[in-house]
Amino acid sequence: MLRGRISAVLPAGSPMRGAVNQIDAAGRVMLPGLFDMHGHVSRWEGGLNLAAGVTSVRDMGNDNAELQQILDETANGTLLGPQVVPTGFLEGESPYSANMGFVVKNLDESKRAIDWYAEHGYPQLKIYNSFPKAILRASVAYAHGRGMRVSGHIPAGMQARDALDAGFDEIQHINQVMLNFVGSPATETRTLERFVLPAEKVAALDFEAPVVRKFIARLKQRQTVVDATLATFAFLKQKDGDINEPFVAIASHMPPDVQRAFHVGEMKIADAATLQRYEKSYAKMVEFVGRLYRAGVPLVAGTDELAGFTMQAELELLVKAGLTPAQAIQVATRNGARYTRTSDERGAISTGKLADLVLVDGEPTERIGDIRKVAAVITRGYLVYPREIHQALGIEPFVATVPALQALAPVSSNIASQ
Repeated sequence: MLRGRISAVLPAGSPMRGAVNQIDAAGRVMLPGLFDMHGHVSRWEGGLNLAAGVTSVRDMGNDNAELQQILDETANGTLLGPQVVPTGFLEGESPYSANMGFVVKNLDESKRAIDWYAEHGYPQLKIYNSFPKAILRASVAYAHGRGMRVSGHIPAGMQARDALDAGFDEIQHINQVMLNFVGSPATETRTLERFVLPAEKVAALDFEAPVVRKFIARLKQRQTVVDATLATFAFLKQKDGDINEPFVAIASHMPPDVQRAFHVGEMKIADAATLQRYEKSYAKMVEFVGRLYRAGVPLVAGTDELAGFTMQAELELLVKAGLTPAQAIQVATRNGARYTRTSDERGAISTGKLADLVLVDGEPTERIGDIRKVAAVITRGYLVYPREIHQALGIEPFVATVPALQALAPVSSNIASQ
């Protein structure tokens, strides 16, 4: 590795040819750094992402000034965290407005906001719930004209098929997709109804129905990306007092206050029949994502939840949906790079790309749960030990430290994974 990039990929046992530092990976598996394609980055969570092998995060909406500072501080090495790919947040005025990014009333304001994002290097735009549907198509076209991808929630009064008509390149969240079949343009999707309705009705949804099959075919034909955030939506089936599924594997490692939070249910599940219905609806949402993948619809792996750990749960759920562990990892690496337009430098281990590398105990391409056993991460010329980050945060470590260099020491070495 030279200046943070991979200078050579050599067979195991090859001479190191002048390496300053060497790391014996001791039979561990090496992966490219993971992409979390649905974050809302803050200053405190960078260590959690890196400790999970997440070396790139696509920010899906933030305070613009704060995010600019985070981008600068991450780039100059004063803030510990993954590299951030920013997405411009665009909302409309309403009592439900999310006051991030720009809130606009008309097409002129929308174009000015898009210009600002384009001029600041944002490769993508995210439309939110209250965006005015009357100016959606023209705004999407304008963003495309500025070279930006466009994704988002489905604005109120519309359904996912309407967003495709308007030119969306990507849809965020599995519930936004499901509302295409179980909601209507009259559904108030800016309230909790956007969660309750899928939980109530997806259980009875026939995936073989013509309307479903036609929609999947259209997603494939357009190569519209789906950012399902399955782990985030596990709360739909969580009864208060029970532990939320994505955090079962890590709860005992967490500080007591975090453990307690994992048991707080957000849905009103008052009886066994409701619980059974919501569990079936969620299981079918997971199944639907597998159907999308097998149909050729591109997926990305995003979280929108607790940094780092939720990405590991997301990959487990992709496997539950029917992907192989290797396919799930490709979604979180190759597809992450492809849909952030960074494939020239990320998403794979090859000469010339950034040395964003993850050493994992076990064999995650066969057992996806091993993705939690991150022993070391290299990014931007630094070696990071998850064990030391976790200890500093009061988290019981998951694996031992690789016996090599001091944590956060600059690295300029060739690394063999076998």
